[in-house]
Amino acid sequence: KNPLWYGTKPENKEPPKISKLNEFKNSGYYVLQDGNTKTFIRCGAYKDRPYQSDNLHLDIWVDGENILRDNGSYKYNTEKQFLDYFNGAEGHNTVSVSGKNQMQKGERFIWYNWVKDAKANLTEFQDKFIISGKIKGFKHLHSDISHQRIVTKVKGLNEWIVKDILSGVKNKTSFQYWHFSNEIHNQLSITSIDQKNKKLEPIIEKKWYSSYYGIKENSIRLSFKSNTNVFTTKITYRK
Repeated sequence: KNPLWYGTKPENKEPPKISKLNEFKNSGYYVLQDGNTKTFIRCGAYKDRPYQSDNLHLDIWVDGENILRDNGSYKYNTEKQFLDYFNGAEGHNTVSVSGKNQMQKGERFIWYNWVKDAKANLTEFQDKFIISGKIKGFKHLHSDISHQRIVTKVKGLNEWIVKDILSGVKNKTSFQYWHFSNEIHNQLSITSIDQKNKKLEPIIEKKWYSSYYGIKENSIRLSFKSNTNVFTTKITYRK
């Protein structure tokens, strides 16, 4: 409605400035704003029933485009393979141990072994930002497994270094997942090395993305696997 209709004159206010570092600890979201990019990480402990097993998921936006993304929810009632994919680690930009989720999946909307220990922080340095998050999870595999993710964002560049460190894991293969659209495949460079500085070969698969409830379209998932419990991954986006 036009405020002049009511005999008032609107104030000339500048649009609100967006903070570089934004921490929403109650909801478990940490957002970094650097120029035309937005980087956020999910790191939260659960007090209420969780819907997805998505801790330490990393989302990246450039010029308003979601270049690394959460693949959505699709449907509340569908085939098991789609429920497991969209609700679990497989459908998020995070890490899985032995292909398992951070919490144990029960029937329908039920999760067991909720993540109760999760901490994160954002820090600004002269030439970079660092987002660091750590959770304890995978209790159905071992009682003392933790996952730490350290994201370094170079100021002014579309470049991110993501280091994932798994502790308490022995003799298991871990996976690191990245999801993006078919359209930006050629603009993204994602490379990774393990704890021994060995270059990891990417596994590229056709998967799914749901932008609206009940809609499922083709998407790409790039994965790395290792048994060294460390991934150091460089992500570069070219416009």
